Order: sequence, then structure tokens, then C-alpha cells
Amino acid sequence: MKVDRQLRELPDQLYSLVAAELEPGEKLTWIGQPIAWRAALKNIPLILFAIPWTGFALIWMAGAAEFRIPDFQNGEGIMCLFGLPFILIGLALFSSPLWSYRHSNRTVYCVTNRRVLLITRGFQTTFRSFLPEALLNIERRQNSDGSGDIILERHEWRDSENNRKVKEVGIMAIPDVQDVEKLVIELAETARYPGQW
Repeated sequence: MKVDRQLRELPDQLYSLVAAELEPGEKLTWIGQPIAWRAALKNIPLILFAIPWTGFALIWMAGAAEFRIPDFQNGEGIMCLFGLPFILIGLALFSSPLWSYRHSNRTVYCVTNRRVLLITRGFQTTFRSFLPEALLNIERRQNSDGSGDIILERHEWRDSENNRKVKEVGIMAIPDVQDVEKLVIELAETARYPGQW
């Protein structure tokens, strides 16, 4: 069975998490992981922003040190150290695709006969369950190669500068997104028509 093979192909830690989370009588209908490189590509705008940010910080630090190696023993050049946090922020922005790639490899999505389950292993392992009655507004975004996202939940808020922010939760960056959406819709139907499933 395809689902059993996909389950066995998971990294050991994720396999153990899925096996331990499934309840008696709960059966997998689909299991998968995000396409890691596609998740990493979403961070390209951050890298484009990081280039001028980091460049400006380096030039500022060099100017503060009067374009020479600072002599910290005499207390000269201390001012240039104030640029270090900005350099570190720039390096963090440059490394964001790597963190997204790593996050994707530690994430597994499951559709069972009872729920949609999102598991991410990290410092703390997070488990998100969506029962059939919670699957009301499913949205599919599909790329030309058939991969895409299934949005299960959307949170919107305004930040301190009154800018609109959106966080989407769902089955993200997966291949064959349309096939998986059909399974999620079938699961959602079990809440509307319980006697038929």
C-alpha cells in the first residue's frame, strides 16, 4: 500500500511521532512532507532585502572605524561595534532559506479517516489536529507542476504600524496538491453527512 511505503520512508523520528499519535482505529489515507526546496524559495525576498541591509551595515562599521582596523586597547573604534547587531540580522536573513529547508524536513502532514494532522519536530514538537467539522473553508493554491498548498486556517491581524499581517496554516508545498485536497474534502464531508461514511 502506498501510504504504508510513504510512512516507512519517513525519517525515524517523524515515523515514531506519527505512529505514537495515531489513535486506535485511526487509519492513514495520505501522508507526506513539504517539498523542502520550494519552501526555501519563499525566502528569496528576504535575501534580496539582506543584500543592501548587510552592505550598508558593513559600510557604516567601516566608516565608524575610519576605514582602518580599530585599536580597541586605546578605546578608539568602539563606535563601530554598534553595527554588529545589524550584521547579525543580515546574516540571519541570508540563512532564512536554510532554516525553512530544515523546518520542512522536520515536518510531516497526515490525512486520516478522522482528522488532518500537522506535526513539526523542533525544540518543541508541535501537533495540530483539524477535525472534520473544522474543515469549513479549504483553499487550494496550485503551481503549474501540480504542487501547491492547502490552506486550512488563516489568521489576520494588524501590527503596531497598522500593517495587515496574515498567517496561513495548512498542508504546504506538497506535490499532487489536488489529489490531497480531494481527500481533505472527503474527510470534511464526514462531519456534514456522518451516516454515509
